Amino acid sequence: MQGEQASRIENAASQIPLGPNVIIGNKQANQGEQIGRAFEDLNARIRPDEAGGPATGYSAGERVKDAIQTTDLATGQTSGALPDLRGRLDEMLDQAFASVGGRDAGIDVTNMVDELESMMPSLDAAGQRALQGRLDDLRKSMSPADPDLEAQLQKRLSQEKRAGLNTAETEALIDANRVVRADVLNKWRGRLGKEFEGKAPVDTDVNKAAYRAERDAERNAAAATGNPDDLATYEAAIAERRRIAGEPGLSQGGELDFLQSLATKEPEQVWNSVTSKNAVGKLEALERTLPKEAYDTMRSDILYSMAQPTTQGAQASGVNTDTFDIGGFTQKWTNLDPKMKEKLLPDPELRQTMDDIIQVGEAMVKRSKAGNPSGTFNQALSGASLLGTGAAFMHAPVTTTAGLAGLNAATKAFMSDAASSLIARQYPGLDQAIAVSGATAAGPAVGSAIGEEGPR
Repeated sequence: MQGEQASRIENAASQIPLGPNVIIGNKQANQGEQIGRAFEDLNARIRPDEAGGPATGYSAGERVKDAIQTTDLATGQTSGALPDLRGRLDEMLDQAFASVGGRDAGIDVTNMVDELESMMPSLDAAGQRALQGRLDDLRKSMSPADPDLEAQLQKRLSQEKRAGLNTAETEALIDANRVVRADVLNKWRGRLGKEFEGKAPVDTDVNKAAYRAERDAERNAAAATGNPDDLATYEAAIAERRRIAGEPGLSQGGELDFLQSLATKEPEQVWNSVTSKNAVGKLEALERTLPKEAYDTMRSDILYSMAQPTTQGAQASGVNTDTFDIGGFTQKWTNLDPKMKEKLLPDPELRQTMDDIIQVGEAMVKRSKAGNPSGTFNQALSGASLLGTGAAFMHAPVTTTAGLAGLNAATKAFMSDAASSLIARQYPGLDQAIAVSGATAAGPAVGSAIGEEGPR
């Protein structure tokens, strides 16, 4: 009876053009062909046509590095995401300057000076000298906001000194009338940062205070221009600069530091970095900074690298080392952080397709571990072929209850709705042919032997 049923299925399958018999007719055919083809189709939808095929860790990392920065040997000019990001940083600085009245706009730094001077007692002698030197430089850079008022106050100050009067109030008014050009202030804070760089924890405290005070002074200037849009423009420019260049005192730098660090690494180190666990933030930064084609190629390379079997894994699953490793890929994809899955496949339709592939893969892995005394069941399920597995049952002698159930269940890709859907799309005549052959009589008992509920 078992042999007769197998014969009916084989005869039915043989009547389907390009059906399962044809797929495994060549004994050397890759058992992972069908599921691998589904994976290739998915990957082709995100990978630019000119990108080529799968890559090693070295070549994939080299592609990322080339997208970050390349140098024309003939001209010495650089191009890529890194120089583009530096250009974007300059654009945001110009936008910030414009929102406060221009590069030569006067910025009131009275509060900044007061705040930094208040930090003096917390610094050691060397720190105090360094900070005092920078504050003296800042004062030398000041100029009168109102030249006429400056002349009047200076005349008053001279009279008070000759008369031996207290000059504190007049000196305070003179200081309040002093401003620093916006571009000069920006450069001054940069020099201050370098002065205290590496002098932890003082460097963090002083740099954070100077950065915050500079932002407050510029924010006040933007609010005082009379244009209600200037303040919003300034805030947007500063937020973008913070994203690109980071912020003093933060443990993590901006995207510029991240790209610069990748540019100095070897290709395989780059690849290990972007494929490491918890790399969601890195992918987000690369998505914002790399050209779309380069980013999509990188996503595709990551998926390919997950699907490439190791020699040990391939031998254990019966899949050749140069084929799609459904067992290994299923495990890796299932263990991925959901956010990482969304970064690799942001399109919900593609994620659903991947879920279909994974569902089939999980079923295959489960059934391949079921085993039987003769080894027929495990042998038939050891491959990664979506339809080839069903065909393997048709060709192999059926000697166990589980194997008998597999005649129908494996042909239907282990009763998975997702897999059945894939089969129905590629081989619309298969269900009808099997039904006509009468090969659906595995029965409840044998159905329960491999689990009617399908993959979980």
